[in-house]
Amino acid sequence: MANPLGIVHPALKERMQMMFYPSLCTIEQVTETQDSFGAVTVTWSTLADHAELRCRLAPNSANEIHDLQGTYVVHSWTIALMGFYPGVTAKMRALVDGARYEVETVQFDGNRQLTRLTVRIVE
Repeated sequence: MANPLGIVHPALKERMQMMFYPSLCTIEQVTETQDSFGAVTVTWSTLADHAELRCRLAPNSANEIHDLQGTYVVHSWTIALMGFYPGVTAKMRALVDGARYEVETVQFDGNRQLTRLTVRIVE
């Protein structure tokens, strides 16, 4: 007789998901509006069905950049989202653990089970 609960017990599956994807991510999209004087106002809002997604955040690199305005550091990170989210684009941003990250690239695995974002913070 087959196990009616599947291979993994549902309670254990939830604990495993929390262990492998310990953070929550919210994807935000930009809306630009122009007033009668031509000034552009930028507002960010949560992308529908993309709030508090289970994720894992991992650092990639940090680069120090020098230009005429000064010196700043660009930190690159990877956000692995538990699930396939084809609506996420490089024009969006991600909010994880209170920090906002600009999305640079979006990748999907071959099985449509995982979404991987390369993001950055500029300081």
